[in-house]
Amino acid sequence: MSNGGRFCDQSAFDVPFRHEFKLAANTPLLYGIEFGTIVQSYPGAQRVITWTPAASLFPGGRTNAETIVLSAPGSVYQPRWTQWDVNLKKNFPYRGRVFSLQLDVFNVLNSNTIWLTNDAIGASLGQVQKIQPGRMPRIAFQMRW
Repeated sequence: MSNGGRFCDQSAFDVPFRHEFKLAANTPLLYGIEFGTIVQSYPGAQRVITWTPAASLFPGGRTNAETIVLSAPGSVYQPRWTQWDVNLKKNFPYRGRVFSLQLDVFNVLNSNTIWLTNDAIGASLGQVQKIQPGRMPRIAFQMRW
């Protein structure tokens, strides 16, 4: 075993290539209104399951904490997450300036995919710590000159 643990040389493991996709489109509608949409899909984050043995497991006690990685690289992941965003925009030209009013809605489908969990062995292993943010609207105003 080399310094750094049993998973130190990750080239010895078959870590899969994980794809991410993004698609964006924009089209004009009636009355100078523009419609835009974005679809994003990302692979879930890799989970690294760890264990910190109790000091009582070491003969004569221990002088420092040890953390042991239990999951092989590329073997455990959070679920893939996808987000769909839409927006409407209208430009108003006035005296050499352009005013823009925009309405965005992020995460239209209100997905709540798990982004982060507790990965330390214990009573809270797998407990959700962070999820994808919920549906969120935004109104934006911009002036260009």
